[in-house]
Amino acid sequence: MIKYIAPTLTALHNAREIDIESCLKLYSYLIENGIDGIAVFGTSGEFPHIAPEEKKKLIKAAAPLIKNRAEYVVGTGTMNADETIELSCFAFDSGADAVIVVSPYYYGMTDDSIFEYYSKVAGEVKGNVYLYNFPDRTSYSIKPKTVLELARAHKNIIGIKDTIPDMGHTVDIIKAVRP
Repeated sequence: MIKYIAPTLTALHNAREIDIESCLKLYSYLIENGIDGIAVFGTSGEFPHIAPEEKKKLIKAAAPLIKNRAEYVVGTGTMNADETIELSCFAFDSGADAVIVVSPYYYGMTDDSIFEYYSKVAGEVKGNVYLYNFPDRTSYSIKPKTVLELARAHKNIIGIKDTIPDMGHTVDIIKAVRP
């Protein structure tokens, strides 16, 4: 089944404060015009630049608006697995349907390190997780074999956003995981 989940911009009052009212207006507009889901703090969401406490304000404010009208997904990936888990748990406690977790960026990671990071996150959160493969930002790609191993090990890993220029990688993931 194909779903369209929009990674949304995060409106800001200034460099440190989210304009929650404007964000909620954007979410309403998207839902009213047929989007299947909203990804707060997705790629377009300026997430690396926003303090965790400020993120929590929007996560909590967005839940009643989005919940039961569209899938509510929150981008919670950080460089630190414990911080990712903490923000993911907050998102689920606030009403999120799922979280999308970008792999740690800046440092190149081995396949084993990627598996360990996502296993720790998926093993400690109480909801659905989308993996987020974005090699242009992380400097490495999650291999189809690793995606398969993660999906087998954690039933709450329900999908992947595979942001790559080569569609062949996504096809390889589908071929590996589908059977």
